[in-house]
Amino acid sequence: MNSQMTVSVNSTYQYQVGGYLPAGAPTYVRRSADSELYEGLKAGLFCYVLSAPQMGKSSLLVQTAKRLQVEGTAFAAVNLKSISSPDISPQKWYAAIMYRMASSLHLTNKFDAIKWWNDRELLSPVQRLEIFIEKVLLKSIRKNLVIFIDDIDSTSRLNFSTSDFFALIRGCYSKRAEQPEYDRLTFAVLGVAAPSELLRDQNCNPFNIGGQIHLNRLQLDECLPLAKGLALKAFRPQRVLQEILAWTGGQPFMTQKLCHLALEYGPFIGRNCEAQQVEKLIKHRILKNWEEQDEPQHLTALRNRIFHNRCDLTKLLTLYQQILQPPDAEKPGVAPGIPADHSPGQSELQLSGLVVKSQGKLIVGNLIYQSVFNQFWVEKELGHLAPYREALSAWLASDREDKSQLLTGESLQSALDWAANKQLSQEHYWFLNPGTFQEKPIVAPAQVTDSSVDTGFHSSILTPPSDIVQSGSNEQRLYDHIVSCVEIESPPQVIERFRKLFIDGMGYPDREIEATLYSIVSVKRSDQDFKYILHRCCYIPINRWQLHSQNKLAIANLVALFKQTSPRFGMEFYIVKRLQEQIKKFIKSEEFQTLERLVKAVDQDPQPQKQDSHAPLGELICRYPYLYGHSLLSKDSIEEDQQTIKKLEIQRQRQFENNLSQYLNYLVEPRNTEIGIVQSAANPTLLNDAELHLAVMEFAGKVTGDRTYKESAQFFLRDARQVPSYGSFKVQLYEYLISSVEPEYGGRQFNERLYKHIKNISPEHDSVKLNNILLVRTCQQLFNFLVVENSQHPSHYVFYDLVHNLGPSRTMGLLLKLVLLSGKVKPDLEKRFSVLFNHYEGKASDEIMWFVKSLENFNVALVVNFGKTDLSLVKQHLILN
Repeated sequence: MNSQMTVSVNSTYQYQVGGYLPAGAPTYVRRSADSELYEGLKAGLFCYVLSAPQMGKSSLLVQTAKRLQVEGTAFAAVNLKSISSPDISPQKWYAAIMYRMASSLHLTNKFDAIKWWNDRELLSPVQRLEIFIEKVLLKSIRKNLVIFIDDIDSTSRLNFSTSDFFALIRGCYSKRAEQPEYDRLTFAVLGVAAPSELLRDQNCNPFNIGGQIHLNRLQLDECLPLAKGLALKAFRPQRVLQEILAWTGGQPFMTQKLCHLALEYGPFIGRNCEAQQVEKLIKHRILKNWEEQDEPQHLTALRNRIFHNRCDLTKLLTLYQQILQPPDAEKPGVAPGIPADHSPGQSELQLSGLVVKSQGKLIVGNLIYQSVFNQFWVEKELGHLAPYREALSAWLASDREDKSQLLTGESLQSALDWAANKQLSQEHYWFLNPGTFQEKPIVAPAQVTDSSVDTGFHSSILTPPSDIVQSGSNEQRLYDHIVSCVEIESPPQVIERFRKLFIDGMGYPDREIEATLYSIVSVKRSDQDFKYILHRCCYIPINRWQLHSQNKLAIANLVALFKQTSPRFGMEFYIVKRLQEQIKKFIKSEEFQTLERLVKAVDQDPQPQKQDSHAPLGELICRYPYLYGHSLLSKDSIEEDQQTIKKLEIQRQRQFENNLSQYLNYLVEPRNTEIGIVQSAANPTLLNDAELHLAVMEFAGKVTGDRTYKESAQFFLRDARQVPSYGSFKVQLYEYLISSVEPEYGGRQFNERLYKHIKNISPEHDSVKLNNILLVRTCQQLFNFLVVENSQHPSHYVFYDLVHNLGPSRTMGLLLKLVLLSGKVKPDLEKRFSVLFNHYEGKASDEIMWFVKSLENFNVALVVNFGKTDLSLVKQHLILN
């Protein structure tokens, strides 16, 4: 029954885009303003609703008037927009107000309103309106009366003062003391204006005796009426509405429009597709060619209000540009925006709706506004306002060859002053700093010296250039430059280049490369991408230096440069400040952490006798080559970077295999060292001899009857291929795994939980036959349970409990049983250990020795089962004896 009712309602559900919503409209959203306005008018208070356009003021008027009417209160509605033209006279304007009051209250069929007005032509227009209210309205209407004055901001278009009109409204409240009939009369004023803009004479100002009603943006818990209309177009309509509000910021017009678009044009929105589908709808139906799709007009009206405001447009756009800036990287947790005050510029931006006040700050109104009126839009509009725009246009038209158009002297100084603290496009940067745009032959990079720094006034006075050249080509130009430098310069010279380019941010000897970096930094998306670009820049020299052991210190110095070095020059220039903000974000990123781990992997000696047990776990990264592929690379690392790390991994793995083989041979035949057959060797692990002996026995010995782990895995796989279904395979897999678990521990809870987890893996495939894909997926799901899921879900209490109850060797043996079923899951298990390593890397090693012992055991397990060193002699003597 309920589902049928929902379908019936939703099949005729209509969202209204633009205009006011009629009383009883199903898509009307009640806000706190509804009750505040209603209660205020019921109490006889003067109320005013002054807010940004298309916030629902007229709909609020209609809903409130209807509610008052139902309870016996009469109302008159006067819209000033259609009668407030610049050429109208005061007499006609006041007459129109009078007539609309009378018409709204159905009085025009009881008396001749026009004749009544003309018969009193000796009185001023405001006096006639005052007498009309007292002698006609209050005499004809014997119950409470509310007069709504809508679009009050239209008075700004009149060519005469409206102070008398506001004085009249205030006077009606003042008369209550002597004329009780005025107690029945109440006014409500609505529009897009600040009280101070409507009149300046505070003696006749009704706003200082009234109550302001704030029209807040729509909240999710208020918007259930809107969600109902999406029930036939979405699996989870409330979740769709939540995503819509995330884009609109609760702006009523845009919210209604997006709901309408989703209902009329969007496909059915399935579970977990809400964010993707809403974003796609917005990009195609609103943002793409937005001027053509802005119907009814909203974004266009917002833009026009900005362009035709009473403030200085240049100052207003500069102020808005400041609001657009991301928060300071040095103050994590600080909200974006600028502190709110009552300046004319801030008030104008708020009234336009482009920005809103939130927690004492001004921020951009919503993501749609931020996408349309972005930094590039501001740069373009500021460029149109530049006092030197004609000279700039002529210079660009000459392909930057007409030097007569370039500014000098006071003209240049004036232009630089105007451009200060503004973010402009790159043409402005080149025009005001012509020395940065020079066609130069490609030459080998010169050695960088301190004398090459240019700290002159003009070199960096401007705020950042925008992305004139495609960002991809800019990035490649930067990469190619670094490659050429690394090929012919020494590591100290390259490091000095990095300091000048990325740390100082100015005075780089190659001005084209400096301008290229500025272009990259100024692009809005660089907030997310710059860390990847800088990570790539660092890896270019690292890939080449890592091949030579004498350059290990250079890698460490390059990485340390970003944390231990400060800019040598001022940061008063916008572009340099923005670069430094990006650098600060970079050193806090996962990408920079991979570089720090790489330094430790390359620079540290993996020999255990040189390890400090109190040192952080991160210092031990060099000991575990199987972590390198996941802990030393970022998700966007290119093939060259991956090959470099793979070479390092193979080198370290062979070194460990050889050292372990030598030490185990030494343990087997220590007497042979006396005659020089076997050289004495050091234990290459952090395990003592007893622990190492136990590990080798576990990973190479007969642990299940007369079979090793490798042999058991081979027999299990042979039998598993014969089972009729995947469901039967999972039962056998459970028995295969618990054979390595001590019954006392398994019987407590572990075995039961393991069984349930295995049973719940891909149950939809239980009836099909086992294949390699299912096998790999099963092992991966078991790693989620036995070790850890991922860095977003780092919980690993099962793994912790296993190690503390079974010991690290037996726990690694349990995981080894899965890895031996399919070599394809070995990297997956290594990744899980990387997640835990990254999780604990700041902890002192002796505080998490259980994890260190686990890493060491896994190292041994890999050598014994996957290594290339011959350990047959070791197995024969160390295990069988």
